[in-house]
Amino acid sequence: LFCPSWVPDIKDGNDANYTKGKLLLENTSIIGELETLNPDGNTTLVISGNTTYTTRQYKYSHIRITSGGNLTVKNILNLFGRVTVTIESGGELVIDGGAITNADISLAPGGKITLKNGGKLVMRTNTNFSCPTGALADILNGEILRSNEY
Repeated sequence: LFCPSWVPDIKDGNDANYTKGKLLLENTSIIGELETLNPDGNTTLVISGNTTYTTRQYKYSHIRITSGGNLTVKNILNLFGRVTVTIESGGELVIDGGAITNADISLAPGGKITLKNGGKLVMRTNTNFSCPTGALADILNGEILRSNEY
């Protein structure tokens, strides 16, 4: 009812708890357990090669882009819970016409983020985007927004 437009309309059974998502299903039967959205309880997604998202994605775990890793987002990447995206030295995040929502980005010296073709980085409430010395933020054609502006 009061969620941003990018939040999917998935019945989750407990809107009062941001760490709980939709009901888990087993053979299409509801088993009564709410899916956990706490990224600290999930295995971190490690990007060490080239990965491209061309369809809408929903991620519930932290994302780490290592040296030599490249994540390109060409659609919408929805991050849930308190997911963080860490771009290590030699890693790169490219938002190519797509958007990352609910973002909390940690950019290390030697890491790179590129926004092009109208790409949008929508920062989670109470987070800041910072580009430390030695890191590169290349905004060719795109923007960094707060969640209430998207």
